[in-house]
Amino acid sequence: MCFAPMAQLLALAITVPGVEADMPVLQTAGPKLVFTRQTLFSIPFRIDGAVDKSRRPVEVRLYVSGDRGATWQLYSTVPPDAKHFLFRAGGDGRYCFLVRTLDRSGRLRPEGTGKSELQVVVDTTPPRLKLHADRGQAGQITARWEVAELHPKPNSLNIQYRTVSDGPWETVAVSRQVSSASGASNTGPPRTGPQKTGKVTWWPQPGDSRAEIRAEITDIAGNPAVTHAVLKAESRKPKAEHRKRK
Repeated sequence: MCFAPMAQLLALAITVPGVEADMPVLQTAGPKLVFTRQTLFSIPFRIDGAVDKSRRPVEVRLYVSGDRGATWQLYSTVPPDAKHFLFRAGGDGRYCFLVRTLDRSGRLRPEGTGKSELQVVVDTTPPRLKLHADRGQAGQITARWEVAELHPKPNSLNIQYRTVSDGPWETVAVSRQVSSASGASNTGPPRTGPQKTGKVTWWPQPGDSRAEIRAEITDIAGNPAVTHAVLKAESRKPKAEHRKRK
């Protein structure tokens, strides 16, 4: 009996309608971490047919752990020809899985306490993103952002602006490696992670007095966060008006 690499199969063999076919996988020293914003997904398994008759499984069991393998609970049992388990997460968090077979003699295989064969991070919470913008005396625009997210997707931060309400967006060149805000690394809720900040300054075309700035970022599971700031032309000292759009 053998099991295929489950993290790889999970990413390639999603069978539940509405679940992405390509779930992000994070390489780690231990089992691969698979990230998803879905609470319902399929976990495939494969059993080698070249097994002694006395050891052929009559049942396949899925065990789950919510404390990284310290304790395990039996979640589901299926016949060997089912080829997959259907798992529904009770909420956001890291779920560890292992699979065991029950043979005709009533023995679980492989024997002994096993280590996690697959870890899935269920994350349905989008990043918390704030945007502030102001205009300098020389006409330059400075946008400052704050992000709180436990698993931000690298290089996903995007800043755009436009000077006409229905005009095309122009992308601002920005360093996407945001830095931690001083004194804020432990202030946010654990699910959103440490707060990080950054800023960028650019000069729009001369005469462009009004500007709408758009910031977007995504976490590894694929949850997006988008927010806007508008610099109006009427005020001598422009102030940013903030509104969030989903």
